[in-house]
Amino acid sequence: MPLTEEPLDAWIYRPLSKAIVAALDPTGMTANQITIVAAIIGVTGGGVVGVGRREWTIAGAALLVLFMILDCADGEMARRRGGGSRLGQVLDGISDYLVGISVHVGLLIAGLRLPYSAWIVVAVVAAAGLCTALHSARFDAAKARFRMGLGQTVRALESHDTLVAELQAAKTWRDRFVLRLYIPYVSLQRGVGTGAGAIGQGEFLAWCVLGPTIRMSIIVLALVGSLWDARSLFVYPAFGIVASNVWFAGLTLKSRRS
Repeated sequence: MPLTEEPLDAWIYRPLSKAIVAALDPTGMTANQITIVAAIIGVTGGGVVGVGRREWTIAGAALLVLFMILDCADGEMARRRGGGSRLGQVLDGISDYLVGISVHVGLLIAGLRLPYSAWIVVAVVAAAGLCTALHSARFDAAKARFRMGLGQTVRALESHDTLVAELQAAKTWRDRFVLRLYIPYVSLQRGVGTGAGAIGQGEFLAWCVLGPTIRMSIIVLALVGSLWDARSLFVYPAFGIVASNVWFAGLTLKSRRS
């Protein structure tokens, strides 16, 4: 079967998530409940990163790893129960963004303790966060287009008119609320997407370099490195601002030429 997710998820975090899902399945816990727990753990992990003490940094890194495992577990549980839902899609997206914000706030607080200008630290962390949001949306669009080419059902690239019609036909406040959150997210994906047609395996794997899992994993590695040298925290901005944007520009140029 072709690889349809980030390699780190497929090779590391998803195998670990399967063990968690197997343990939770008999309890009746739902995929959406796992998503909420994952968000709480991830936001907490991001928050404790800013404390600055060695033991809190270790705890923050561990919580972020657990978040990435649970971020795979909710999808595993959804598949066990017959598939995901609109609510699950929106909760998963909101969870990722809340954790991303928390982590960058924690990194900002930690970075302000370093012997550098506060303005430089703020600018670097803010730029890394904005690049992460943009690249993650671009990656999501590429993933949806790849799965579309495989004949899988893809909601992430539905037309705006289709979603608006669904919103108008929604009968419950929850469905209307979810769709109002979901439509701008889909519009963002389309706005930064790589085109309208399907893409192949090679192009999808190239976009995986900009995926959220590899970025969070680099953050975890930077946190571990900071236990010995606080300047290791800048490993993440070096990737998130410099290396990833060089890669991003190359992929964008290639897709336009294609």
